[in-house]
Amino acid sequence: MELGERRAPLWLIPDAEQPLPEVRKERFGLGVILGVTTLAAAAPAYVFLAPPSVWEPESLLVVLVILSFVSYSAAVQVRGSATLDASFIAALVAVVFLGPLPAACIYALPEINGWFERRRIISLLGNTASGFWGAWAAAWTLEALSSGVPLDPALGDLPAVAVAGAVLLGLSFLVSALLVCVIWEGHDFKPLVEQDVAELVPASMPMLLGGTGAVLLYEELALAGLVPVVLLVLLPRAVVPRLSRSRDPAKLDRPAAIALYARVIAQGLDLDPAQKRILLDAATHLGDAKRLTRIEDFDRVMQTVLYCRERWDGDGGFPGVLSGEAIPVESRVLAVAEQLGSMTASGPRALSPAHAIAGLVARAGTEFDPRVVSAARWAIEKGVLVPRPGTKRAAAIPVAWSSNRPAGRIHSTQSPPAGKRVRPAPPPGSATTR
Repeated sequence: MELGERRAPLWLIPDAEQPLPEVRKERFGLGVILGVTTLAAAAPAYVFLAPPSVWEPESLLVVLVILSFVSYSAAVQVRGSATLDASFIAALVAVVFLGPLPAACIYALPEINGWFERRRIISLLGNTASGFWGAWAAAWTLEALSSGVPLDPALGDLPAVAVAGAVLLGLSFLVSALLVCVIWEGHDFKPLVEQDVAELVPASMPMLLGGTGAVLLYEELALAGLVPVVLLVLLPRAVVPRLSRSRDPAKLDRPAAIALYARVIAQGLDLDPAQKRILLDAATHLGDAKRLTRIEDFDRVMQTVLYCRERWDGDGGFPGVLSGEAIPVESRVLAVAEQLGSMTASGPRALSPAHAIAGLVARAGTEFDPRVVSAARWAIEKGVLVPRPGTKRAAAIPVAWSSNRPAGRIHSTQSPPAGKRVRPAPPPGSATTR
């Protein structure tokens, strides 16, 4: 039970008293029922309990609808699972000048794209419901803090507009996270909120400031005041991909390269937030620096590190007790990430990612999980890891989806056609546990 001079802790070896993480079952029926119910409940709320709405001026309505569609389709991943989506700004301007119902429609209409992109039904229901309830709550917030909705705002009304925008963002996030992540995917609510709020706030603050400024600019300059919003939509598309070029393993040391590969593969396999957190914690244990691990994650992080040396076919791995699907998915990802990071990190003998993945493809199905290798190969060949000149970042593969919640909307990210969402390994005692 030795690896060099290190001995594996016996308490980490799975037995009846120390099971691996249980498989989460997606509650599709319950999620759809509650999604439809939440969306349907918005109808009487708007008919009987909403501030008034107007549909004039038509020019503003049309511009905001177009802006919402463009910004939705131009959402850019900033960091982690955070994306930049300026459709919230269009919705906030609509709440102030048109009222809650036009704002809800403007915020929810881009979800039509999801039907054509074959997005999962629960995400569509959650996003649409979150848009309607977020706009409804934002309108009442503005009603309570100002002279009423629709509003003819002055400089003194901007704090109320900012608070209404925060309510729109927060409630939209809460509704979509509850329906999609908690009810349908079965995640625990408290750690989900703790982790996602850390990504929600930095990504949303610029849009909250931009939305508040857009309200003032439209009041002073009419439609010309919305030009900065257009720039806010287009600028990330030009800047963020160029900034992402720094994610080049050849410019990173080995621990950083391993963490980079682990993050990209986890996104490609659509791992849930808890799995990603555990994987990135475990990746640091392969280098000099150790990331502070939550006490509730400690067992899984240590198991991830221990079993990353197991083989997919069970032939000669370490500690030699698991194979196939019984190996925790985080360990399978870490095994591939460690190999790629070691071969491509900064140094005189560094290989290119393309050459490194070619060597791993030959070992897929024996030493490594074929799906994990496929996700890594996809990320390298499609320019997701290191964008190549003239490469469109995987826009042609809208097959698998992951949950991003930066601005109250569950956005899709491009990921490889790796089949079903990867779940934690089954408990020991299964056919693949030796």
